[in-house]
Amino acid sequence: MFDLKFTEENRNGITVLKCIGRLDSETYMETKDKILMLLKEGKVKLVLDMSRTQYVSSAGWGVILGHLRDFRNKGGNIVISGAVDHVKSVYEIMDLKEVLDSYPDLEKACSSFNDVK
Repeated sequence: MFDLKFTEENRNGITVLKCIGRLDSETYMETKDKILMLLKEGKVKLVLDMSRTQYVSSAGWGVILGHLRDFRNKGGNIVISGAVDHVKSVYEIMDLKEVLDSYPDLEKACSSFNDVK
């Protein structure tokens, strides 16, 4: 059994949630609960820092994508940053760039909330 841990940091109104471990069928509910809690607290600008995420399964991507509209409807967004090679390759294979923005580092991910789209 694999663990998934989170650290949360506020960067000028942007929540950075570092996901440490594996986001898969055994841990996706923890992620869902955490994302729903942030949404309920009004923390709708969310960067998922995946620099220490070892693996994301379809269940994990489903949790993220399943709440993307909720964040956007409240004037926010979910973006990912620092995805390791394996996670990034799955992101690219699934062609998620059409719906979910990814940035190489936290600085670029956080600054994306200031960009006019």
